[in-house]
Amino acid sequence: MGELRSHDVVVGALRKLRRHPVAAVALVEITEPPHIFVVERIGAVGPAARSKLSAMQTQDKHQALIEATGRGVVTAQPDIALLRLGVATQAKEPGAATDENAKIVAKVIAAIKQAGIPEGQIQTAGLSLQPVYEWDEPNRRNVLIGYRAENNVTVRTPIERAGKVYDAGIQAGANEAGGIVFTIQDDTKYRRAALAEATRLATDEVQTVAKALGVGLVGPVQAQVLVDGGPRPFEASLRKADVETPILPGQLEIVEQVRVVFEFARA
Repeated sequence: MGELRSHDVVVGALRKLRRHPVAAVALVEITEPPHIFVVERIGAVGPAARSKLSAMQTQDKHQALIEATGRGVVTAQPDIALLRLGVATQAKEPGAATDENAKIVAKVIAAIKQAGIPEGQIQTAGLSLQPVYEWDEPNRRNVLIGYRAENNVTVRTPIERAGKVYDAGIQAGANEAGGIVFTIQDDTKYRRAALAEATRLATDEVQTVAKALGVGLVGPVQAQVLVDGGPRPFEASLRKADVETPILPGQLEIVEQVRVVFEFARA
């Protein structure tokens, strides 16, 4: 095809891409030399893949690049729950508020241990003491009425024990809850699978663009991991239950995005 010096050649190749049964594309910009053009995907290959394509010929006559980003998604069953339980107390004097708080927190921690959680899986997540004011309408001012002490603990537990631990903490005196976060103790294999899928999708997109443009690929010159996945939060309401609180973690999505850059050879 020769060097990519023709506006019509680029437009013709992009029109072919528009008719491609897998990837819908849109022309974003075409300029005269150095002939930089960008192609963006506006469709999706499937529920686990969305990508952005770009192809460019740089001012360096010895380097012509095609770039693509792939998104890999893997679902997995979580096996760990992170619970956040708290105790809030209020009294006229700060010492009274903190003393009462400490007594209840000790009971909560003891109950969590009795539910089968070792001390190493229980951690203080927040401790505070704040003055409490009340608006005095006749005098048009705030009046100090006491102090509020708060203490929060985070508990790491297997999911099958989460409901029992949650209820034990509440029954022992916890009156605040920050919700539950689900995660996977070892997500290495799932992240690797998502990375492999993202890389495959990005490479497939590069090959599609190169074929439509009528150029051959020299090989990859860069690969970059852009985004990684994380646990999905689940908010549970605080209540005292006659039966064990049901905990339904569902499925976690581990998401990875990989950007690859290939050099292509000009005929």
